[in-house]
Amino acid sequence: SLSFLPSSIYQMFRGAVIIFTCSSSIIFLKNKYYRHHFFGIFVVVVGLVIVGLKAVLKGDSNTGENPGFGIFLCVLSQAFSSGLMVTEEKLLKGYETPPLKAVGLEGMWGVICYIFLLIIFYFIRCDSWPDFLKEGVCIKEDPDKTDGYRLENAIFAVKQIWDSGLLKAYLSLYVLSIASFNFSGLTISKNVSSTARTIVDTLRTIVIWLFFLTMPFLPEETKETFSWLQLLGFFILILGSLIYNEILVIPFCGCEKNTKEAIKKRQQKQKEVLEKALEVDNEEEKKNEDEEKKDDKKKDDEKKVDEKKDDEKEDGPN
Repeated sequence: SLSFLPSSIYQMFRGAVIIFTCSSSIIFLKNKYYRHHFFGIFVVVVGLVIVGLKAVLKGDSNTGENPGFGIFLCVLSQAFSSGLMVTEEKLLKGYETPPLKAVGLEGMWGVICYIFLLIIFYFIRCDSWPDFLKEGVCIKEDPDKTDGYRLENAIFAVKQIWDSGLLKAYLSLYVLSIASFNFSGLTISKNVSSTARTIVDTLRTIVIWLFFLTMPFLPEETKETFSWLQLLGFFILILGSLIYNEILVIPFCGCEKNTKEAIKKRQQKQKEVLEKALEVDNEEEKKNEDEEKKDDKKKDDEKKVDEKKDDEKEDGPN
């Protein structure tokens, strides 16, 4: 996907993971969502559509030949990402697994899986594939030849890294940033929810967009052009995130009824009503106990009077 789209548009379209994560959470985790959640997700989708229109209609020089195909791949990949996030939430909340340990385990299994996958991908030839797919997805073994495309070439990648100090530096920074990112993301999934994690993840788009807009040392082919349509789409994305996370509460269509604050107030009110009812019950119970004591005392007094009268009758003739 990144081969066919500018970095900022690619990053913005990763926000589509919210839709899949929310759906998966409802189906597999039985999580409950309210109107403001669905409205926030709807606003995010509108923002994604606007960003997608920018990619498809504007025809920027740094947009790939098939931006529609790039968008399709990006959205499809988010279905798999949502599965990962929902699984992480289920495991982290179901078992006492520290997020840092979970990140390490994911990394270990990822390395094991990709050792086998990279071997398989190395032997998959792309020479007969369509040109746009071959150029965007596959690796060319020799730049001087017109053929020799492979789906992956780990040997060539290792050689490139070995020969380039800049690549080594980028790779080191990438490992550190992804480790921090995954740890933070898993912590959010454990303590909040996987959907909240995807919402927060959408907000880092502005950093990437501003970086590719403003950094003077970037090559011209990687720089991006400013677009009002993309800016509008980004602000709508942010608006959807604010609504979903209840930072911005929309007071119509019942969106304000089931926010955390509204639920907390209802629970507090129910608690107060219950406490008041208990107080009334306690007062009535105490009142009944007092009346029972008075009745018992009255019966005791009457019994004593009767006993005294009986004694007087017995002593009278003597």
